[in-house]
Order: sequence, then C-alpha cells, then structure tokens
Amino acid sequence: MTDRIFPNRPAALRGLAMLSILLGAFATPVSAEESCWKMDGATLRLSLEGPERVLRYEGPPAALSDLGVEAGDLLFRGREADGDLSGTVRSVSPDCPGADVTFPVEGQIHGGRNRITLRGPRPLLSQCRADGTAAAETLVLDRRPDC
Repeated sequence: MTDRIFPNRPAALRGLAMLSILLGAFATPVSAEESCWKMDGATLRLSLEGPERVLRYEGPPAALSDLGVEAGDLLFRGREADGDLSGTVRSVSPDCPGADVTFPVEGQIHGGRNRITLRGPRPLLSQCRADGTAAAETLVLDRRPDC
C-alpha cells in the first residue's frame, strides 16, 4: 500500500509525522502572539496589540480582586526592542481603593524569554494623590506553559 501523504518514508516515520501533525493542532492553547505569566499569585496574559506589548490580568488573586482588579484589567502597556521593554504600569493602592496609580517602567525579557523584570518609580500617595515622591518598584513575572 502506498502512502500518498509521505510516499517515500518508512511506515514508522510516516506514523510519527502524522502524530506530530495531529498533536500540533491541539498543543497550543495560546496563539504565538500571546503567552501566560505569573506574578505574586496573579495570572497574566502578554499579547500583541499592534506594535505594543500588553499585559492583562487573566486571574487576579483575592487581594487584588478586593481592590477592584478584574480579569482583563491592564497591568502594562509598552514596547519591546531586542528583549528590552519600556512602557507604563497601571497599579492600585490598598490605601486608596479605586485610585489608579500609573508610572513609567523599563525592563527586560530574559532567562530564555521565560522571565520579565520591570523597574520604575512608583508614585507615593498622600490622601490618595501623588505627593511628588516615588519608591523604586520592581515587578518580576515568570512564564507559564499555559493559562
């Protein structure tokens, strides 16, 4: 019997090739433009929106949910060039529920593209308003194989 898909390959190789094709169709839960990440108990999804990289909460932990963070809320929006990231982080404050705190960050995708580190000056709040001072903030995200 002649195999019309892989006619010049031994039967074992044809079987492996067909199996890899079939498994490949089901083995990618997230598109090539998206990946899943963990940070402090939160699950986030990194996606491409035009030229920008965007991190959104997929599953915020209870502590963030209590502050109003929901699935789909933005954490980071920025750009990547050769593994270097720059953009803006949106955060919340436990002292001022509902108040958005945004600040610029820079960082890298490193560790074989399995870790993201972002650093920036998080504004300090006084009576729920930025008081002109800032504290150094570092966010570390580790890649997850799935969401």
